[in-house]
Amino acid sequence: QQQLLVKLIEVTKADLKEFNFSIALLLPDNDNIYDQASEFILWCQGFLMGLGNANVQAMHDSDAIDALKRITEASQIDLNELDVSEEDE
Repeated sequence: QQQLLVKLIEVTKADLKEFNFSIALLLPDNDNIYDQASEFILWCQGFLMGLGNANVQAMHDSDAIDALKRITEASQIDLNELDVSEEDE
C-alpha cells in the first residue's frame, strides 16, 4: 500500500512539473442533479484554490487557459438559478 502511494506521488509530481496532465473528477455517484452540480462546483472551487495556493500565475497554452476559464465559470454557478427538467434528473 505504501509503495502504491509513493508511486502516485512520483507520477503526480512529474505531471505537475510538466503541467501536462489529465483530470479525473472523483465525484460521488448520486442520481440527484443538484447534488451532482453542488459537488462539481465545490470541486471547481477547490481546484482553483489549489492553483492559487500553488502560486500558479502564468499559463501560455491556449487549451489550459480555456480550461481554466471554464472551471472558473463553473465554480460560480448558482444552484438556485439552475434550470433542471425531469429528463435531466
